[in-house]
Amino acid sequence: HARGDATAAEAALADIEGVPLPIPDFADFDKYNIQLEKARINASGYTKCGPPRAPYRDLPPAWADAARTNGEAWAAMRAKYASG
Repeated sequence: HARGDATAAEAALADIEGVPLPIPDFADFDKYNIQLEKARINASGYTKCGPPRAPYRDLPPAWADAARTNGEAWAAMRAKYASG
């Protein structure tokens, strides 16, 4: 995008704000943040993190789904802006 293009910047910001949060319940964030980040990064395709180490192996399905949805949204946004 052209430098100084306020419309493009606003569109990019709207895309960033539209990425769904990967945290189903902030009360449990401290229990699942490591597992969540690995799942989110793996789903984004940025890199392959591999599985978390013990004791951080459990990730409830709702958290795994939220992480996957978030990572895939970042990957789609990256593809959108990398080509433009």
